[in-house]
Formats: sequence, structure tokens, C-alpha cells
Amino acid sequence: MNNSDESAQSSVQKLFNLPGDAEALPLSAIRQRAGNRLSEFAIYAQDALAGMDISIPPAISFVSCPNCALEINSTHPQSAEIQTWLDGSIGAQERFKKVEVLYELIHASENAGETLAADICFHIGLSSIGPIAYFERFTARHCTH
Repeated sequence: MNNSDESAQSSVQKLFNLPGDAEALPLSAIRQRAGNRLSEFAIYAQDALAGMDISIPPAISFVSCPNCALEINSTHPQSAEIQTWLDGSIGAQERFKKVEVLYELIHASENAGETLAADICFHIGLSSIGPIAYFERFTARHCTH
């Protein structure tokens, strides 16, 4: 193992609180962490939006696409206010990116040898029944902000 590989392994071990001698990270641990981070993002966003008298439903979709800013990608009646909050909330942006990275790790683990296509967007949807995270190909309806 070269120094770069050792550094990456050490970082992953710290991220998942694994012992220093752990040789492999089970996919179940990544899934668990991703689910926890998704829930944390949802709670953070819903609390902030509730404080602004913004309710769910209707559902809200946040999206991150290549070469685009993080934005709301749904037709919520208060989408302009939600986008303003999102633009100014470093906490929401950081939480979103943590979820995105973990789901990219899951994708990479499930599709060994394949890279995530350059035109893939990552979504987090918030609805009254809970959050959902998914990937989708870039379309003209993305990157409107």
C-alpha cells in the first residue's frame, strides 16, 4: 500500500470510527452512516423551514449537479424563499454534501470499476413521509439557479 492509499484508509477509518487495524469497511457501515446523515439533513432542513413557516407537503427536492449550485428543484409554492435560505445556509450545504459523498461511496461500492457518469445529479427529497436520496441524469430542468 502506498502513502496515498494509507492516508485514504486512515481517513475512512476515522470517519467510521474503525480500529486502526481494520482492513475493510463493510458496505453496511456506509449505508448506516448515509441513512443517519440523510436523516440529520432532513431534520435540519425541516426545522429551519418550519421556522420560516414553510411546510411540507408539498415535497421539496434539493439537487446538486455538475457545474451547478445546490438548488431547490421542485415546484413548492415557497421555492424562492427556500432557495434564499439554501443559498445562505452553510449548515444545509455542508450536510447535503456529506450525504452526497456517502451515497457516492455506496454507488462506487455497488458498481466496482464503474465511475459515476459526469452528467449525474444527486437529489435529496423531503416529503411528509420522510427523506429520500437518489441519483438522476442531468436534464434541462436542473441548474436553473
